Amino acid sequence: MTWWLAAALLVLGGCSQPAPGPAGPAPPTPAPRLVVRQVAPASARLARLARRLEATNVVGQVAVLVTDALALGPAPLEVVVRECGEPNGFYRPGGEVTICYELVELANAALGRTGDDLTRLDPRARAVLVFITLHELGHAVVDRLALPLGPAPGGDVAAQAERIADEFGLLVMTSPSLTGAPEVLVQPVARYFLHHQGAYVQHASDPHGPSRDRAWAAACVLAGRSGDPVFAAFLGDRLARCPAEVAAMTTRWRRWLAPHRRAGVPLL
Repeated sequence: MTWWLAAALLVLGGCSQPAPGPAGPAPPTPAPRLVVRQVAPASARLARLARRLEATNVVGQVAVLVTDALALGPAPLEVVVRECGEPNGFYRPGGEVTICYELVELANAALGRTGDDLTRLDPRARAVLVFITLHELGHAVVDRLALPLGPAPGGDVAAQAERIADEFGLLVMTSPSLTGAPEVLVQPVARYFLHHQGAYVQHASDPHGPSRDRAWAAACVLAGRSGDPVFAAFLGDRLARCPAEVAAMTTRWRRWLAPHRRAGVPLL
C-alpha cells in the first residue's frame, strides 16, 4: 500500500463524510510517459526475430525502467523498433529513439555466431540489445533534461555525447538497486565491443570511440562496481583505478539526475 493511500484510509476512518454532491467532470487522462511501437519488418529473415522481440518486450521494458525513474518532460518519449536496412540505433533530438532489428544480428555476429544463429535472442544477445537501447535512451535523457555536460574535451562535442550515453547505459546496467548479477549483463557488452570486427568495426575516427576503448570502459565499470576480475588481464594497470573512476562517474550522474528523479524509483 502506498503512503498516500494509507493516509487517505486513516482520514476516512476518523471522519464522517458529507453526502456526495453532483458528480463533476472526469479528471483529464494524464499523458503517457512512453510510447513504444514495433514495426513489422518487410524482410522474412527478420520476421522470426521480430516475433521474439515482441514476445520478450526487451526494448519496451528497458524504456519503462528509464521513464518510470525520470521525469523527461511533458511530451511522451517515443521508442520505435523497426527494420532499417543496416544495424543501427539512434535518437532524433526532440523526437524518437529508434532501435533497428539488424542490431541483434550484428550483436550475434560479434559474439561469434553465424547463419540462423544471427537472429538468436539468448541472454548474451539480449544484454547487448539492452545496452544499445540504454545508450540511445541516454541521448534522449541528455537532450530532454538539458544536462550540463560542460565543455567537450578537445572541442569534440559528438565524441563527448557518445561517451556520456555509454556511461548512462553501463551505470544503469550495473546499478546495485536493480536485480540481477551485473556481470551477466555487462560481460557480453564488453566482449561485443572487444570482438566488434568486420564492416562495422569502430575505429578512432568514429564519434562513438574505437571498439576496444568502449570494451575497456565497459570492463572498467563492471570491475569498479562488482569487483569482477574476469577482465583483469585486459584492463592491466587501469584495473586499480576503476573503482575510483566509476564512483566519480556515478556521483556526477546522480547529481545531474537528482532534480528529475521520481521519488522512490531506483535507477543508478
